[in-house]
Amino acid sequence: MSELYGRLKPLYLGYAVFVIFQIQAGVAQNLQATLICRFIIGLFGTSALAVVGGAFVDFWGPMDRAMAVCLYAAATFVGPIFGPIIGGFLVESHLGWRWSAWITMIASSFCGVIAFFITPETNHPVLLQRRAAQLRKKNNNTAYYSSAGVAALPFLGVMVGIFLGGIFITITTKTYYATKLRSGTVRPEDRLPPVMPMAVLFPAGLFWFGWSSNPSVPWTAQVVAGVPIEYRGWSFSPLCYMYDTLGVAWAASLLGFLSIAMIPIPFVFYFYGPRIRALSQYTPKL
Repeated sequence: MSELYGRLKPLYLGYAVFVIFQIQAGVAQNLQATLICRFIIGLFGTSALAVVGGAFVDFWGPMDRAMAVCLYAAATFVGPIFGPIIGGFLVESHLGWRWSAWITMIASSFCGVIAFFITPETNHPVLLQRRAAQLRKKNNNTAYYSSAGVAALPFLGVMVGIFLGGIFITITTKTYYATKLRSGTVRPEDRLPPVMPMAVLFPAGLFWFGWSSNPSVPWTAQVVAGVPIEYRGWSFSPLCYMYDTLGVAWAASLLGFLSIAMIPIPFVFYFYGPRIRALSQYTPKL
């Protein structure tokens, strides 16, 4: 959400729910209500953990960002340490355990109100879209506008790869694996044949994607490259820092070379799986 709608909306949405349910937790009359409120507090309270990392990338370079992440990580670990200590003293005091929710609500509300007025939006694509919308409104020129929905359309190639991979696995399961199962000769390695061609397609898709990422190459080339990448059944989410440092072509190639090194793995397990399993002392002996 923070990549599509900016950092602030999901941050404040989760933060607001976090604060509101502190009230519910403070007035809960039974264990069930307390547990439900605590679950919702924890679920929505993670919005800061999810969004802040992306915000660091927005306004700090690699050197300063490392220091910021270190300090932020320290703060996230210090909180769970102080929480039980303060909560333990509260429970033993005349205030009672409910004040653990009240104090959390007061502190988070105070910080949230200040942040609401002083924290700017930092997501660069969202800022550019807002600026383009302003220019479009001012100049009545739609050429400045770039829809986030249109920008996400290339993911349709990945979706096609997911469907093709699912169809291929279904067909091989209903034919090859089912035949082995009916004949009573099925082995754990018989699940690997669908993986073998995918092991080759995945690095091919990575090289295809990386070296077609050039303004002189039509955008359709990268969209189609998403098919073999996701056809392999992997989640393609490398670190943005690597792409920023190496460039799209060489970053994708690095992943491609690593994938090539792993191509033999399903073949080795398929042909030598029984021998490998026989080496284990936990293999059932008939």
